[in-house]
Amino acid sequence: MAAELFDNRRILFAGGGTGGHIFPGLAVIDKLRRDVGNLRFMWIGTSERIESEIVPEHDVPFKPIDIDYFRRGYTPAAIISNLKVSTNLMTFKSVRQAKRIIRNFKPDVVVGLGSFVAGPVIIAASMCRIPSVLLELNAKPGRSTRWAAPSATRICLADALAERELKRFKKKIVVTGCPIREEILKTDRETGIRKMGLNPDLNTILVLGGSQGAQTINTTFLAAWELNSKRTHKQITGTQVVHQWGKKAFFVAKNRVKTSSFGKTYHLFSFINQMSDALAAADVVVSRAGANTIAEITAVGVPAILIPFPHAADHHQYHNAQALKINEAAEIIEERHMSMDYILREIYGIINDPKKRKKMREASKALGKPNATSDFISAIADAGRFGEREK
Repeated sequence: MAAELFDNRRILFAGGGTGGHIFPGLAVIDKLRRDVGNLRFMWIGTSERIESEIVPEHDVPFKPIDIDYFRRGYTPAAIISNLKVSTNLMTFKSVRQAKRIIRNFKPDVVVGLGSFVAGPVIIAASMCRIPSVLLELNAKPGRSTRWAAPSATRICLADALAERELKRFKKKIVVTGCPIREEILKTDRETGIRKMGLNPDLNTILVLGGSQGAQTINTTFLAAWELNSKRTHKQITGTQVVHQWGKKAFFVAKNRVKTSSFGKTYHLFSFINQMSDALAAADVVVSRAGANTIAEITAVGVPAILIPFPHAADHHQYHNAQALKINEAAEIIEERHMSMDYILREIYGIINDPKKRKKMREASKALGKPNATSDFISAIADAGRFGEREK
């Protein structure tokens, strides 16, 4: 990346709803700020989702637009809500709002990070004749990407498998991987263990429920660990746990851990601010299969037990997990089959088999794209034709 190409540029980001549609954009912003410094950012999201809190915390100006979501089912409330959504789509309400923001901010390029927020903003950019980059994080493209793809200048894919459903846009597509925070790649195990306050002589299991927590994983895993502490056969020993629980029922869980026999080796957090340290320390990750999480796991090369969110749009988390499974980098537990015994069996099979763990680590690392952030930034410069306008 030539830093001078971005000097004094304005870049508008759009995305939100979950961490996977926020953190890749923040990773790009952090790198550009470090490498360039003299440029301006703005972010479009919704006022009621987590981006309205997370983005301003990173000193990025935030502008909300109205985004409606289709509800599943045929209840009277769902039907009325979906009729309202259809009306707003037909009148392009969110697109009109995005156009106003674009005309005021005058960006050099617009970056859509997936989710229902990105689609209207990419379309608005096209109407305003502003170049745009659309990032698709999942192995199976979401509806927002399929809707906005004709309007995008470039389409960046985290997974090459997504290209199968976007064939007619082949000339726009570049496989960059998912942008990740630079510190994820730079933190070593020793540093991670020390900063997390862990025992270097124990194996570490990292349990993640996604950016908003996952109570099914949380409660099942904690119950499983309580069961493990009482086992006399195939007990998992020599192991410590780092568990990101989320806010819901956190203090109840914390008290439960505190009074348990394993309290000193079970480290419970509502949120892990330095995920780079936690991942560097981990020998096994138990997690959902969001694209951002997958990108960070494979960048570090950590064996994973993935539990896809069953209600994700187009079952994209299952497809993400399958990409690791077929390459022997992860095991999959479908939530409908999840149980205490199942989780313990999978962990035991990895922790107690160093050869398998080494093979999974190497397979995971091979799938990682450590240059994804730089490659994505290059795609932004290419879409905006930076360096050509001055000629």
